[in-house]
Amino acid sequence: MGTQFSPIRQRFIALAAAVAALLAVPLGAAPALADPPDPVARYVAVGDSYAAGQGAGSYLDGCLRSPLGYPSLIDAEPRHNLLRQPACSGATIADVMATQVSQVNRGTTLITVTAGANDLDLAALFAACAPDPTTLACQQAVASSAAAIPAVGPQMAQLIAELQARAPDATIVVTGYPVPFASAYAAALPAAAAVNQGALALNAQLAGAVQATAMPGAHVVFAPVSFGDHVIGGSAVPWLGADVTDPVGLLHPTAQGYVAYRDAVLAAVP
Repeated sequence: MGTQFSPIRQRFIALAAAVAALLAVPLGAAPALADPPDPVARYVAVGDSYAAGQGAGSYLDGCLRSPLGYPSLIDAEPRHNLLRQPACSGATIADVMATQVSQVNRGTTLITVTAGANDLDLAALFAACAPDPTTLACQQAVASSAAAIPAVGPQMAQLIAELQARAPDATIVVTGYPVPFASAYAAALPAAAAVNQGALALNAQLAGAVQATAMPGAHVVFAPVSFGDHVIGGSAVPWLGADVTDPVGLLHPTAQGYVAYRDAVLAAVP
């Protein structure tokens, strides 16, 4: 006489067999899930002439915005969409706060900030001191620039905080400025040395502002910018304008210089 199982036991055996059959299916037979696409960076560029693209040529408006500037170059990168570029030549940090931050909103996910050089007016310092560093005009320019340095850090920190409030999910990249003159060139020209010192002090203030605002959970980074040997007096092809008779190009990046800016920003983005 064969073995008899109760209805409950029969159902249990059937269920166990079904589970065993399911587990016997090779794992590779399951359909692969595609990785989700990387999100598009919704990008706004604020700042001064460096953020506008002054020095690169092909200007679009009175702010000297150029399609060869680094915001447009970043826009051309895959999955980057430059929504707005309110950056304008001559803007100080206070100008950016007053006239540009309104272009940032909660949908913004990437912000670049290049500002501070106009607060020190380094181009005017060089123009005043290059002909003769012993003149009263040069001495006044140096004193004015030096006096402005301590305020840059707190002002930039305030600007970053405002941008964070407007776009809490955005990565904010604050760029530095290249030290424009080669060391040997600056050693022979006091005006160039003064500008180099100003650029170093400015970068220290900007980096300090980023450090002060980069609390846990905040997405703010400092992107130092160096042109290597392609500085004034260091290369036959500098990436900065050196002609004192050309106020538009003087101490501003060339198109190749803005490529270096683009690379510095992209390297800094997590």
